[in-house]
Amino acid sequence: MDPNEEVAVVFDCGSTNLRVAAVDKSGRIIAQRSQPNAPTPQRDGRPGWLIWDLDEIWRKLCENCKDVVSRVREEYRIVAAIVTTWGADGTLVKRDGSLVYPIISWQCPRTKEIAEEIAKVMDPWEIFKITGYQIISFNTLLKLMWLRKYVPEVFKEAYTWLMMPGLIVHKLTGEFHIDPTSASTMMAMDLAKRDWSEEMLALANLDPSFFPEWKEPGDIVGYIHDKAHAQTGLKKDLPVIVGGHDTQFAILAAGASANELVLSSGTWEILSLRMGEYIVSRKAFEEGIIIEADVEPGFWNPQLLMIASAVLEWIRERFYPELKERYYETMIKEALKVPIGSGGVMFIPSFVSDSGPTRKYKTGNNTRIKSTYHSRTYIPSCT
Repeated sequence: MDPNEEVAVVFDCGSTNLRVAAVDKSGRIIAQRSQPNAPTPQRDGRPGWLIWDLDEIWRKLCENCKDVVSRVREEYRIVAAIVTTWGADGTLVKRDGSLVYPIISWQCPRTKEIAEEIAKVMDPWEIFKITGYQIISFNTLLKLMWLRKYVPEVFKEAYTWLMMPGLIVHKLTGEFHIDPTSASTMMAMDLAKRDWSEEMLALANLDPSFFPEWKEPGDIVGYIHDKAHAQTGLKKDLPVIVGGHDTQFAILAAGASANELVLSSGTWEILSLRMGEYIVSRKAFEEGIIIEADVEPGFWNPQLLMIASAVLEWIRERFYPELKERYYETMIKEALKVPIGSGGVMFIPSFVSDSGPTRKYKTGNNTRIKSTYHSRTYIPSCT
């Protein structure tokens, strides 16, 4: 192997798995390691409140990174690092990057009341036209509004707001930034202009000056500092490239051209279209479409989303609680024995009812299993 062959180290952070991979120029994964990820209850919060433990996420990412670096450093040259994560989540930080308030998870129910309130002060159709977003209870702007309403004192300590990619990048470089792909999941951008919407930010009594500098995907945001070098194994001064929201980078990795569809599946399953103009319509609004900023300026990504692997995790926890490892293999093996049609079993998971194709049917947050008695084997089969 040519020791000069170049690879990039990718921090691929999902809601259910945290992965670090070394990827070559062709997109081939040379080495990777992952660990599970999940939100945790907020210790000083109400029952059901969920947050992300950034220290635990960082610990796992560092472990993964050290392992990957150790496996590729002799035969490959690491030339850069990049971070992609799930969207919607972030938090207020101090000037040193420490958290002012825990990272509220998109799975936390606390902002549902804010979602109901915002629809009373601003027409949801107008919000969609400006931001490309439906009112979904986990939208970032709603978290900012919740913080402003219930713990307003936190803004006195805050230097800025960082989305999840920004929080990880700050751990690596000490730099503050925000990228358009992540920000487009906030319901706070004037999406046609690829910039902040002052009208939307005003709902949380904020303005664009509160947020860090825009950085476009592909820019160098900073360089690995001494502490991150020791924690991750990445060499000091390695450039860190601006990444962003994982959905948009999945579209990029698929090589989609204008007006091509991409289906990506992870915690969410998302059907996206890559468009060279920003178009909103009543039909799209009524069908539950959302629109996000593409990795490349001048493109937008209308999409329809449904919970995916998170449904499988829900099934595993409730129907296969005795399995501690190789549970997916067991679920697949059992499902393969089920006849086509799954014996008439119907499974309709509606975990986030204010998004996706079930939105217009007002299914509510519930899961429906329609059947006469069957064994658990039929549940993953019909999913």
